[in-house]
Amino acid sequence: MKTEPPTNTFIEPLVEELKVAWNGFDLKSYKSPDEPVLVRLALLCVGCDIPASRKLCDFLGHSATMGCNKCMKAFIGGIGEKNYGGFNLSEWNLRNNSSHRKLVQKVMKAKTKGSREELERKYGIRYSVLLELHYFDPVRMTILDPMHNLFLGSAKHMLKMWNATKILRDEHLGMIQVLVVLQQTSGKTGPYFSQFLL
Repeated sequence: MKTEPPTNTFIEPLVEELKVAWNGFDLKSYKSPDEPVLVRLALLCVGCDIPASRKLCDFLGHSATMGCNKCMKAFIGGIGEKNYGGFNLSEWNLRNNSSHRKLVQKVMKAKTKGSREELERKYGIRYSVLLELHYFDPVRMTILDPMHNLFLGSAKHMLKMWNATKILRDEHLGMIQVLVVLQQTSGKTGPYFSQFLL
C-alpha cells in the first residue's frame, strides 16, 4: 500500500453505531436477564498520540502552520524551520466547537481539491466523520496523550530541558511546583505525583 487509507473509512462504522447508542438501545444483562434495560453510550474523549489524534479528530499535524488543536496560533516557517515561540497566551485565539464546525463546513464547500487543501492549511483542520456526532467537541474532547506526556515522562523531560536552557528558571519551577502540590489527585493515580516537577 503506497498511501494510508483515509481514517474516516475506518471510523465511519463506529460513528454509525455511536449515533444509535446515543439514542439508546435495549440490552439484557446478568442483573436484569428477563427485563431489558435502556443503555446509552457516547464518545467522551479521544486519547492517543499527537499524530493519531490529528488524523482522527480533523486537525492537521503538529508540523502544520496551524498545528495546534486548542488554539489558532500560527507557527510560521518551512519544514524544519518552524518558529514555535510566542508563548503570550493573551495573543492566542482559542478554538471552540462552534467556530470549528463552521470552518470545517467552509472547507467542505470548497469547489476544487486545491482550494480545499488551501483552506485546510489556513485553518489547520479537515473533515472528520466524528463531526457527525452532534455532541462531539473535537477541541475539548481531544485530550493530551497520557502515555507520552505523563507515564513516559516527556513533560518532565521538557521541563528539565527548559530549565537547562534557562527558558524556565528555578523560581519558575518553584511556582509551578506550588500549583502541582495544590492539585488533588486520586489515590489510584500514584503516590509520586506530589514531586512531579522537581
